[in-house]
Amino acid sequence: MARTLRWLLLLTVASVPLAAQDQLGLRPAHFAEVAPYTEAAEAAAADVYSPVHDGPRLGLSRSTVSWAEFGQDTLAPWRPDRKRFGSALLGIGIALAVPYIVNRYIIEEEWALVGPDTWWDNLTNPWVWDDDMFITNQFAHPYHGNMYFNSARSNGYGFGASSAFTATGSWTWEIFGETNPPAVNDMIMTTLGGMAFGEVTHRLALMLRDNTKRGSGRTWREIGGFFIDPMGSFSRATRGELGMVRENDPERLPSRFAITVSAGGQVVQNKIPGAGTDEIGQFVTSAEMVYGNPFVDTVAKPFSTFRALIDVATNNAFAIQRLNYEGALLGGKRRQGENEQGSHFLMLTQRYLYFKNPALEFGGVALNGKYGKLWVHSSNWATLVETGGGWVVLGAIPSDILLPEGRDYDFTSGGTVMLDGSILHRGRPFLRVSGQSAYLAVVNGSAKDHVINAGTATLYAPIKGRMSAGLLWLGFWRSSNYADRTDNGHANQIRLFGSWSFGYTQHEMKAQN
Repeated sequence: MARTLRWLLLLTVASVPLAAQDQLGLRPAHFAEVAPYTEAAEAAAADVYSPVHDGPRLGLSRSTVSWAEFGQDTLAPWRPDRKRFGSALLGIGIALAVPYIVNRYIIEEEWALVGPDTWWDNLTNPWVWDDDMFITNQFAHPYHGNMYFNSARSNGYGFGASSAFTATGSWTWEIFGETNPPAVNDMIMTTLGGMAFGEVTHRLALMLRDNTKRGSGRTWREIGGFFIDPMGSFSRATRGELGMVRENDPERLPSRFAITVSAGGQVVQNKIPGAGTDEIGQFVTSAEMVYGNPFVDTVAKPFSTFRALIDVATNNAFAIQRLNYEGALLGGKRRQGENEQGSHFLMLTQRYLYFKNPALEFGGVALNGKYGKLWVHSSNWATLVETGGGWVVLGAIPSDILLPEGRDYDFTSGGTVMLDGSILHRGRPFLRVSGQSAYLAVVNGSAKDHVINAGTATLYAPIKGRMSAGLLWLGFWRSSNYADRTDNGHANQIRLFGSWSFGYTQHEMKAQN
């Protein structure tokens, strides 16, 4: 199934940096530029958490105002999408049918020769841990889950109900879509990974599409929205909304959005036993997105604030080297008193991570508790610290196992802790240092457990305006404990890059007294 999705996935990733282009409207923006100053806008602007009010504006910001209040009274009114159960099921049916038809009739895979006998076997026999390749289990299944999720999300259902549709789609495939026994790991990764994957792509596509636009501007936005969220575009097409001019969803724009696009050369050095290449050079392009602001937003809805990171690299088994989505499920923020600096947030997050290059390989889904604190030192400088810990619900990490379908990794579950510190210059990262440790017990595989430690340091040296030159180091240490031995090893990545940032304010930050 992974082979049938690869080109679509690459197109999806390639479309994300388009969101940073001026013609799509996501450039450094100020509140007054977003909409004309009606009386409602002027009153609301005074309450925006911005560099001229009571803290740093880290991008396009709003606090309590609804975007529906700004200058849209001449358009057809926006109305909440009603729940369309049949349309959601239709989308899930298509997401199930397309890979089945391709694998059954074009690729002619044996596992696609399903029928009543295989369905009965899958319904009555125990579930297993499968032996598929890393890319299939850790990437293709979450992407497929994203299709189920957005079939429901684009038909009026919220995060929770869409998650239930995702689990239903995953179970249906496991029982009826293939002759292989249903797999526990597929169910977890398709559901939990699909939830994170789906909500991020739903929100990015919602932000990119603009129902008030006409002409070529509208067309390019719809094309971009399709590559980010195909099922959302399919739902819009079935309802005749691709060209309909009307008000936008009041939640279309987040409290802020910023993106940093970078490109450069990377050297990977590997001293992990059995991990393959000792040293290799790569060219890497990356897009890092910040959506929402945990210091301003009340997390009333899941993923109203999230971070997303995509790396695409040469000299790799698959072009996508890293994909990381982490969004808030619930949480809150607190401003300090008049005589104190900074702000706090506390939140529960859901994370999906895929990382694979010639030296490093890890994937999984996790639930984390995170605490953050921001200190504003002056009009230009601030410090942000985040710390927390959580549960790796299911992870995949290489070991000495090698199964017939290509599986060379253990399935694991365990705990993790992290600490991240950033120095900000006018809201934009200048120096970021982070560390993470995890103990992972093996639930299926050859080792007993794995202990991993990872550290990163990234320096952004401003050049002019949006442009910076950067240096990134990533270190990874792994200790794998087997019944008869312990394997220890480490790997390093060093990357030199140029970056372009969009959506960060150019105004000075206001220090708090």
